[in-house]
Amino acid sequence: MLRIYYTDEGGELRVDLDGHGDLRNFENLDVMCAAVTTLTNTLSFSVIRAENAGMLDENPTVYVGEDGEGKGRILCVPKPEYYSIVRTMFETVIGGYQILATYYPDHVEFSRG
Repeated sequence: MLRIYYTDEGGELRVDLDGHGDLRNFENLDVMCAAVTTLTNTLSFSVIRAENAGMLDENPTVYVGEDGEGKGRILCVPKPEYYSIVRTMFETVIGGYQILATYYPDHVEFSRG
């Protein structure tokens, strides 16, 4: 089971991931982990771009675990004037996580804090 937890509190945006999707295709590749990793990498690159553009108050935490580790964290604190833009980046990817959790509840669990 892959667990995804999203929080949006006190100006801090954070996604924590733990586990594995364990949904294998006919070639024995874990397609659920691939889907979640693609979404997570999309958010990671968006946060790094926001940092490079001067939109964040502090350095973000962007960690997508090593192969097989099954852990990740993306955390940032946007400057107030950019908060809605950065939050939209998060919410777009969160929508993808929610779709996976809805259609594959035996493989992905999503919660919002």
